[in-house]
Amino acid sequence: MESSIPIEIHAQKLSEWLTSRKHCKKDWHSHIQPIRQKINVAIQDMPENNEIVQLLSGAYINYFYCKRIIEILRETEADTKNLFGSYGSQRMKDWLEIERLYLKDNVYLAEACDLLVQNIKYHIPSVKKQIAKLQSGQTDCDKKIEDYTKSIQTCKKDLETMRKQFSIVGDDNSFKRTLIGRLCELQKVYDDVMEHIKNLKKANTYFSLFVVNILGSDINLSMLQYILNNGNTTYYEYLYGEKPSKIEESVLTIEEDIKDNTADEEIDWGDLENPSEDIDYGISLEESGIEVENLQTDGSIARGNEALTLLDNFQTRNEFMNDILELESFLSMRLLELSNETNSALSVHSDEEINESKPEIASMLDIIKVIKQKLNDPVVQHLQQIKHSPRYLNKLESMFLQKVSNIEKMINSQIAVTNKKKELAEEYNQLVPKLKLIQQKNKQLITEIEFDVSKKYKNRPVYIIGTSIFGSS
Repeated sequence: MESSIPIEIHAQKLSEWLTSRKHCKKDWHSHIQPIRQKINVAIQDMPENNEIVQLLSGAYINYFYCKRIIEILRETEADTKNLFGSYGSQRMKDWLEIERLYLKDNVYLAEACDLLVQNIKYHIPSVKKQIAKLQSGQTDCDKKIEDYTKSIQTCKKDLETMRKQFSIVGDDNSFKRTLIGRLCELQKVYDDVMEHIKNLKKANTYFSLFVVNILGSDINLSMLQYILNNGNTTYYEYLYGEKPSKIEESVLTIEEDIKDNTADEEIDWGDLENPSEDIDYGISLEESGIEVENLQTDGSIARGNEALTLLDNFQTRNEFMNDILELESFLSMRLLELSNETNSALSVHSDEEINESKPEIASMLDIIKVIKQKLNDPVVQHLQQIKHSPRYLNKLESMFLQKVSNIEKMINSQIAVTNKKKELAEEYNQLVPKLKLIQQKNKQLITEIEFDVSKKYKNRPVYIIGTSIFGSS
């Protein structure tokens, strides 16, 4: 009856269990060192056998390995066996001596139990931890690769937008030259704007008459009125009332060998939607070498700031835009009143002769909208800043080239992360089979220990429990 009752031994207390039952001695460690030395000497002289090579390949050679090696040597060294059953082969003698030392005081069993505990408590969990870390590393790499891909696509899209915006074709290093070459487009824009401004004459008259009729005072949009009367003249003509005999406008050139130390500073793009406010780029016109306002005349020659047209000059262009905004506000208010058919104070006292219909007012507002769009176009404003400030051009180029550089860096980083992922994958593919092999040998070791302990108890079933707690499977 008792022989059928299984013996269950917890893996963590296996060595203690064997010691307490006098199967092994507490000082078994002291007998292991001589055995290990003999094994190290014996494995230097082994016959050519595939199974032996497999047994000795990086594994810890315990007693059960020694038994299998002896079984193989009984075949390979059979011709050295004498009539008395002894082997003349030194190889066999060495391994038989190792086996004898292992069996003495069950040293082999104590070592096997210690090896089992080391495997299930440390070796297997350690390999599992490495595998989990490698898996996590590959996941992180995948995320980084995905993030880099998105960032690269976004940057390329931004760069392509900037290329199209400034008509950059081919070599990115031609950025400065291309933009300087586009400065001539400003005059075309101003000429186009002037064609629309001419159509505001009726709107300006409507505004002036309405103000006189309602407020009884002569309030006019001075800059708009001047441009309507005289066109887009130079600032010189606006100041002195006469055309210059000669215009000497500043010419922007590329200085290839001069580097701007401030190229890395950020550019304040400002609020391009608000035409009434000047864009502040932290660069004054004085810094660019352009004379802001010089009332001193040299004959009738227009130089520097005075050589600029009214729409090209920051100060007069802002005055013009303020007039346009004021006119727009007035027309919008009138259109709203007419749409609501209200009899406000403005409409009650207004003269029939100066009343305009809703379609006419709407048409005036459309003209103003077109003028604002053309003058507030981001490219136009960039070209204006470039024309008046070489430093601004340097900063704009720096920003463009920085985008190009960022894309290159991200591509290189993505390649590095991809290579890192490959390395992690290779290491992972090496560790997974290693873990399976350790687990397989560990299960085999458990079976061998259970079998040998069972023999000591008349073949009662023996089960080593608790191995799963330590991650042995």
